[in-house]
Amino acid sequence: MLYEKFKKKRCWACKSLDTIKWGKQQNKQRYKCNNCGILFSSENKSVSSSNRFIWFKKWVIGRSIIEQISKESKYSERTLKRYFNQYLSKPPVLSVYPSQKVNLIIDGTYFSNGICLVLYRDNTIKFTQLYRFSTGEYYSEIKEDLINLLKLGVQIVHVMVTNRF
Repeated sequence: MLYEKFKKKRCWACKSLDTIKWGKQQNKQRYKCNNCGILFSSENKSVSSSNRFIWFKKWVIGRSIIEQISKESKYSERTLKRYFNQYLSKPPVLSVYPSQKVNLIIDGTYFSNGICLVLYRDNTIKFTQLYRFSTGEYYSEIKEDLINLLKLGVQIVHVMVTNRF
């Protein structure tokens, strides 16, 4: 495909797109990173998946829009949406860590797409006990989450809700 000819390869070490073709080894195209100088081949599926996850993080955490990411990554908007839906369909599973005397910090982060991520973090052991995707930080949802944490064996001593203005 003609489009593939111009697509830049991302360096697995420094995540730079400043790479050039650097010969072949065992019938695989090799690349050199002009930023950090390492040599690598592009046939590593785990690195390819890792590179796609970088764009997902830019969308979720960096608050970039898909059109902008498409221009940067050279992936079509349709392809990016397909990749992002794969990540969203398999969210990470968190397990609670029942401990005594939990100092819980509750904080909500709002994303540009109207979603709020509410985290329940044990400040003592630096462990996220629970999280919830919602449209806001609502009393009824926070109360429900705290009751569920108590049922799971988390002994809450102190709760601090953070507000960022």
